[in-house]
Amino acid sequence: PWTGPALGPRATTALLFSGVVFVLVLATLFGRYLRWRVHGRRVGVIESYNARVRGWWIMVIVIALAFLAGRKGVVLLFVFLSFGALREFITLSPTRIGDHWTLLASFFIVSPRDVKTWIALFLQSLDYQYIFSLR
Repeated sequence: PWTGPALGPRATTALLFSGVVFVLVLATLFGRYLRWRVHGRRVGVIESYNARVRGWWIMVIVIALAFLAGRKGVVLLFVFLSFGALREFITLSPTRIGDHWTLLASFFIVSPRDVKTWIALFLQSLDYQYIFSLR
């Protein structure tokens, strides 16, 4: 089977983002058309659709900025996302007063793990030839 042209990772990522932006432009134009079609009346379905499209634009821009920042930017994005997901999970979980110390510890155990990941990425980016020449 044909697998397409052999593109590098940067070209593949650029192609992926351009495809997503193209679809979002079409979705935005469709939402504006729908809003124009109802002549300014407030229709909940159309407002919800346009709000979701705006949300997708924000998500794509944040991910694109993380990609532009490189590996560290992507890791930092996912550190914040994992912290937010943990916070949401704990907020929605039924808790008792006895759970508060455990929840407090979970924030301070998960956060250092993410910091360790950040430090490991920083150490990977150092110039090993320079470090080992200092012996």
